[in-house]
Amino acid sequence: MALTLPQHFSFSRLDTLILRGGLGAGSIQTSSDTCTIYCNKDLKIPPPEIVNIGQIRTIKFAFCPNLDLAQTFLMLGDMPNLKKVQFNSCNIIQLPPEIWALYRLRILEFVNEGYLDNNEFVTFPAEISQIEQLKELSLSGNRHFQGFPSEIARLKKLTSINLRGFHSLPVNLGLVPNLEHLYLVFSGIVPSQIEPLIDRPNALKSVTVGEDYFTAFKKLTVKYPSFSVGWEQTSMRGNY
Repeated sequence: MALTLPQHFSFSRLDTLILRGGLGAGSIQTSSDTCTIYCNKDLKIPPPEIVNIGQIRTIKFAFCPNLDLAQTFLMLGDMPNLKKVQFNSCNIIQLPPEIWALYRLRILEFVNEGYLDNNEFVTFPAEISQIEQLKELSLSGNRHFQGFPSEIARLKKLTSINLRGFHSLPVNLGLVPNLEHLYLVFSGIVPSQIEPLIDRPNALKSVTVGEDYFTAFKKLTVKYPSFSVGWEQTSMRGNY
């Protein structure tokens, strides 16, 4: 699939590129600093031309279930200004060791949006330890995920993890040395599960939970005054 961005977009404004599989294959939409390319779901690797577009800082893959992840990671690793990569419902069953190529990233996200093409990987390869600049990791909706390799302890800049929809904490989460925030909206995780993370030298500083869990988590602030709890509305009913 040839990249025809020069016909649709000013590179000087391009910040975010979205590759979305499914309906509308072949079309391109642009808005503000974002460009969305609708591609066939059999897309194996991103268009090679993107490596030469130095303005791109964020790439999102959505509903691309046939990606060759090893080659994709290596290609993305050649983009010096890329800071954030997101894989939404890309049918990821296993992550390859070539994930090391994303060593420049600050934000890495794996998000499941529905019932089709969901990611189902259960852990990361040890090579995730080489993404030393990583600050934020999202595993939103990845309910098959079981735990981190012990090498996660090397990610000293990782401070925020999104566990939306999880019902238990992943194995080895406590090895993340400087974890400050957990996003737990729509999860079944309870205060007693995270208390060991608060009661340690590099203490967990905050969580975000759904409104139904807010009161229970708020009680932890009595014992740990430096700990804070935020909440988000999860019910469809508003205040009328």
